[in-house]
This record gives sequence, C-alpha cells and structure tokens, in this order.
Amino acid sequence: MFANAASIEPVDGLNVNQPFYQPEAFVIQKQAPVVDLTGIPVELHGQRIMSQAGKEVELFLANARRKFEVIGLDPIEMSIELTEVFKNSKKLNPEFIGTLESLAQELGIDARELFALSQTDYAVVKLMEKGKKTEVKPGGCTSMAFNSSGVVGQTNDLASLDYGSGIILKKDQSITTMTGFGPAGQSLGKRVGVVINFLGADTQGMDVSDSMATGMGALVDALAKTRSVEEAVELLTTNRTIVGMNFTIADIDGNAASVEVGRDGLLVTIGEKGVAHANHSLREGSEESFRANLGGNFKEQTIASSYSFWRQEAAETFLKHTPEIDVDAMKYIFNQKPIAQSAAYGSDFITVNTVVLDTQSGCMNYAPGIGDWTGYQQVCFNSQH
Repeated sequence: MFANAASIEPVDGLNVNQPFYQPEAFVIQKQAPVVDLTGIPVELHGQRIMSQAGKEVELFLANARRKFEVIGLDPIEMSIELTEVFKNSKKLNPEFIGTLESLAQELGIDARELFALSQTDYAVVKLMEKGKKTEVKPGGCTSMAFNSSGVVGQTNDLASLDYGSGIILKKDQSITTMTGFGPAGQSLGKRVGVVINFLGADTQGMDVSDSMATGMGALVDALAKTRSVEEAVELLTTNRTIVGMNFTIADIDGNAASVEVGRDGLLVTIGEKGVAHANHSLREGSEESFRANLGGNFKEQTIASSYSFWRQEAAETFLKHTPEIDVDAMKYIFNQKPIAQSAAYGSDFITVNTVVLDTQSGCMNYAPGIGDWTGYQQVCFNSQH
C-alpha cells in the first residue's frame, strides 16, 4: 500500500488510537530555541547551535538513528549514495552546508553522515518502497499562500520521532526552521517565504546522481534568499529535490504560487486569491490514480492518504470564501480538522510544528505542534531574536 508518508514508531506517551475529533492535547516541546547566527562566521555556527539547542540536536540525532534502524537503512551507506546530492547542495547553498559541516564537527561525526540522517523525506520514500511487504501508515502536510498579503505557511506533519526537536535559526538573510538539524522545510527571507509538501507517493524526485539533485533544506533556504516568486520558480528549473516535492511560495509584493517539482519537470499553480496544497499532485487524474494505488473503499482511502484529498478541498474552500487573508486567518485554518494532524487510526504522524510566514513584516510565527495546543512564538528580522 502506498501513502503520503509512513508511520515509524510512536514516541512514549502518544496514543495512536485516540478519537479523531477529540484528540488528547499532546505537547512535548512548548517553545523552540531560537539560535541567532547573525554576524557569526559559518565555521562557528555549530558551536553556537550546540550551546543554545544542544538538547534538541542530540534528540534529533538519536531519533534519526532509531528511525533508520526501524526502516532498515544504514546512514553510512546512504551518505555514499547521496555523494552527488551533497556536492550539488553545497554548490547551491554553501552557507547552509557550511553550517551543517560546522555542526558535524561539534558532534564528532562526518558531515555527509549528518546530511544523510537529515534526509527525512528520502528515508520515508525508502520505507514506502518497503511498504509493498510491510505495513505502511500515512502522514502529510498542508500548505497555503495568500495573494496580496504575502503570507505563506504550513502544518508540518511528520512521524512522532521528529517531534520535540524543533529549533529556529536566525541568520543574516533567512530565518529557517529545523528539527534538530533535519530541515523542516520552512524558511523566510528578506522578500520571499517558502514552505513545502511531500509528494513522494505520486511524483518521482530526481535521481541521486543527477546534476540537479539537491537536499530539500539547502534548496528551501536558497529559494527564500531570492527576490520574488518568479525568481524562485526560475531557480527550481535547475535545482530539484530527490523526492517529489511541492514548494508553496509567497513574496513581499503579494505574489504567490505552488510549484510541484519532480523528474518530469515543474507544475506551477497560481490562484485568484492564493494557493493551497496537500500531499498529492494537482496534475489532472492524480486523485483517481492515487486512490487506485491505495485500494480499499472510500473511507479507507481517506485515512490511508492521511486525508490529503479532504485537506486539499478544505484548504481551497477556505481560500475561496475567507474575507480575510492575513496571519490570523492562516493560523485559524491550520488549527482545524482535517488539516491539524493528531494521532489516530494507528498512525503516529502528527503536526510537529505549524509555521506562518509574513513576508511583509519580516516575521516567522512558529508553533511547536498544533497552534491551539502550544501557542505561537514570533521571530523577526528586526527583533532581538
């Protein structure tokens, strides 16, 4: 069975069979540490990160190794497999990879191994491939961007092993979210905001030996450093991820687009009031073929897709009818079912963080989980953080 992502192993205390509409509030992290790297040489980034968020990095590393063990992956072997991807990522975004190398030095491990351990989505694709012989359960994210207001955001839904290790890196040109040092896929630049959706179930990523193949974190951060949605889309014509991915992008001038990237090219969508995206491609006929691959009846498909089709329709309906397109509007819809993800039906995929980026104010609004459960913290370019 194929799905949007896959359950791995629930963290202690998480009930994966709780009622869908009355979930227990599950909070591991109440606030993410904000690591201010502005004005600091990249070779010292690792030292600063470990001094302010060492606990989160160590938790990420332990859980990532456990995840690889459960899936049956060797991070050393994967680091060799991803040699070209690492090189391409460093060429595209030397600062991002420089930070990783500095952190790896502090941790006493090879930078390429840390890079491999941070490739959460590629690991999920590997598990989905194994899903033909083993049970696979789903998960997924929902993203949205508003025209005019320059607001863009997402619920970031991952296996519960990725929960509790969120950190925020404030740098000279971007504010970026991480799970330990696994890229969470949300980055705010001085003019552009970027979030992502995993499309690995129905869209092939680039081959790992391809010259365009890059790591998601390096690419998201590079996109946020562009000056417009148009420039960001242009960057995606020559740099793409190794799994099928959608990038939802907004800029300070009020432009917004969703851009699906894969081995077969780009699919750019621009809406009247904005764009919304879940975890299946918006290509014509995608839902029908996705449901056929899932099998089962309609209800089983809804659950097995982690409500991707329902989330897409719910987000689009909200986008069509909402009288307001600001940060509060986006926070509201991200708190609602089916978009807010809690453990249910045996799946440990949950919303590990919620992010709303305001390109016009230069602020990231970050909740380490479902916003209603944790509240939001704000990090801005012009603030002390």
